[in-house]
Amino acid sequence: MDIHNLTQVELLEILRISRQTAVVMASEDPPLPSRKDGKYRLYDLSEVVPWMVDRAVRKAGVQVKKKVEKSDVPDYDISEARKMAADAELAELKVARERGELLHLTDYERAWADRIQRHSQGMASIKARVASRLGPEAAAVIDEEIGKVLGSMDQVKLDQPV
Repeated sequence: MDIHNLTQVELLEILRISRQTAVVMASEDPPLPSRKDGKYRLYDLSEVVPWMVDRAVRKAGVQVKKKVEKSDVPDYDISEARKMAADAELAELKVARERGELLHLTDYERAWADRIQRHSQGMASIKARVASRLGPEAAAVIDEEIGKVLGSMDQVKLDQPV
């Protein structure tokens, strides 16, 4: 299929629009067919897509600084290849998760939060254990130092994934 010479039927199939929608759109000054091949009008997808984007923007009443140009539309084959690659990557991630090779970020964060909370509680109980062995003054100094460490943990900021 040559995306620069599409029949109306091929164009509608690619755009996933009905013939009725195409008739309505035809009344809104669409791009003219690029040429006729016998009895068929042939359309260039790289001219139709920018027109459809502009049409949707006009209907939405949105102000746009730059009009979509033919050169802004990626080649159909490139777009299809990107979509296929993304679908394949999603399938690989799903298989890895089912095998137990992959964790969701929320599961990982929850496990670390539980671990940190257990260590924090353990550190907080050191004062009572030290007081019975070294005395309350030593326990107070150790408790103060532990408090500083635990307080600095609250100030750590992790980079958020983009």
